[in-house]
Amino acid sequence: MGKMGKETFIKRAKKAAVNSAVFCLICYNKSDMFSVFASTFEPSMLETFLAQPIDVVMYQILLYFGWIPIVSVLIWGFGEVYLTSKQDVFSKNIKYVLLAIDVPRMTEQSPKGMENMFATLHGAFSNLTWRDKWMIGKIQPRFSFEIVSIDGYIQFYVRTDIKFRDVIEAGIYAQYPDAQISEVEDYASIVPSSFPNEEWNMWGSELALKKSDYLPIRTWDLFEHSLSQELKDPLAVILEQLGCMKPGECFWFQMIVCVSDQDWKEDGVKFIKKIYGLKEETKKSGLEKGLESALSIPSDVLEQTIGVSLLGMAGMGGAAAVKPKDEDMWKAFKITLQEKAQVEGVANKIAKIGFKTKIRMLYFGRKNIYNKGARTAMVKGMLQQYTHQDLNGFSMYGPQTPKDDYFWQRWSYTDRQSRLTRAYKGRSFSTGGPPHILNTQELATLFHFPSVVIKAPLVKKTESRRAEPPVGLPIAFEDTMPSKPVPASTVPLVDTRSSVIPLKKKSVVSVSEPELQVHIPDPIRVLLEPGVELEDVPMPMLPSSEKDEPPSNLPV
Repeated sequence: MGKMGKETFIKRAKKAAVNSAVFCLICYNKSDMFSVFASTFEPSMLETFLAQPIDVVMYQILLYFGWIPIVSVLIWGFGEVYLTSKQDVFSKNIKYVLLAIDVPRMTEQSPKGMENMFATLHGAFSNLTWRDKWMIGKIQPRFSFEIVSIDGYIQFYVRTDIKFRDVIEAGIYAQYPDAQISEVEDYASIVPSSFPNEEWNMWGSELALKKSDYLPIRTWDLFEHSLSQELKDPLAVILEQLGCMKPGECFWFQMIVCVSDQDWKEDGVKFIKKIYGLKEETKKSGLEKGLESALSIPSDVLEQTIGVSLLGMAGMGGAAAVKPKDEDMWKAFKITLQEKAQVEGVANKIAKIGFKTKIRMLYFGRKNIYNKGARTAMVKGMLQQYTHQDLNGFSMYGPQTPKDDYFWQRWSYTDRQSRLTRAYKGRSFSTGGPPHILNTQELATLFHFPSVVIKAPLVKKTESRRAEPPVGLPIAFEDTMPSKPVPASTVPLVDTRSSVIPLKKKSVVSVSEPELQVHIPDPIRVLLEPGVELEDVPMPMLPSSEKDEPPSNLPV
């Protein structure tokens, strides 16, 4: 045996001796604890205690042990209230900006472009320390995507932290180069914040998922025709309904998105394993690891001598674990079509980035034209588009929905109206029901810009195309600008209609008087001048010889 072999043998012997000592100590402590417990506890004491009336037994149990769950719930509740108050204070110090987006007129981009934009937002996620969360109240970045109809005119908005404005604009311009983004004032100030009101009335609700978060809704790719690949965009129905608002009516859609970690995917993985009958891998605790290490030597000795494993009998160890008797190895081949669709849907959802999301829909109307019945049916019809019977769908969150069907609901009707309106105006993420998880594909299904095939005339669109400046265009800064304006007569003008003459090297070209006036061709004006459309440009007249002559037998 070499030197290395001796050292290895000595290390293994020391480890075996330590494990045996730990095992003996545990056995000794267990026997000592059992003897102490047996000496202090007598069976007659338990019989005497249970011989009392049942109400006395329950009272004593509640008296000695009932305070534990009560105190635990109170500590948890006070902790949540404290955390919410700290986060509200932190969020009030954040500077937000509201961006109005004029959608491009002739875009052929599918919702996939907006899906890529939502994926870039997850770059704002940051790992919060204990101090950041509980002492400072720091929150993850939140973005509000809104579709607003006021008097039938529709506008897209994005509200964001001012330091993430470039992220939003770059993400939108990358997918929609012809879009126009501008900073505007908050439109929500046109309606009151509290109800009842003498002039306005209001109805709305928050949306919640019907089933678990890992089950997806019907996304935009399921609206494509299987053969022609034509997208039957669900946004077309929503925009047409928003365009039906009359003067004095408003309909607002709000989707608040908060970046978060991706721990929610674990529930989806467990669901898939449950459908296929796969056993979940449980992580061992420190106590289990210690006992397994202590029992390893005695288990090996007994297994070599009599063929019995202590680890296998105790349910420890991978190879010695006994398989459950009710495990069906053919369960994966017995799943139904519905279960197969659920597994595919869950697998597709957890494959994409998810965000905590809260959705609100509000309808306002002046009292002379307020029509709650028609708008309620409109909201329910909009939600049914995204419902998948085998997977998931949206429903209205009851505690945040104003109802007056019964007399006790009328007592809190105006309070719910005011609370929902203030939550919308403040873009609150804590007011109302708990947020749900939607991935980038689901978010893009709900919020994207209409394509050229959607004929929604009242959507605010771009008035002209943007043109990029030349690459070598010189830029003048404040220190190089002249103190007085330069007269227009001193600036030479170039006639764009003249032909280009090739020049030799080191030749000098001089402009003679009088200066030529600039003439911009009409087709170029469509690209350069704002407000000029193709219909406004006169078409060139053909010569008389090229005109089509009318038929000779045309009746007059």
